[in-house]
Amino acid sequence: MSLWQEFWNDQRGGVNSAELMLIATVIVIGALPGLGAVREALVNELADLAAAIGGTTGTTGAISISGSD
Repeated sequence: MSLWQEFWNDQRGGVNSAELMLIATVIVIGALPGLGAVREALVNELADLAAAIGGTTGTTGAISISGSD
């Protein structure tokens, strides 16, 4: 019997699906507020970027010097 078959047929220490569902539920419940916080931070940063871009006058800092008097 191959090693894969032995693992597939082994019933010792197996995790049943109820335990997996409990773990998945805890992970999802923990991830949702985290994703909400990431969304809020991203929206705030993009708003700051938009305000910075909107605050520019479009002029450059170069000074033109004319040689005629």
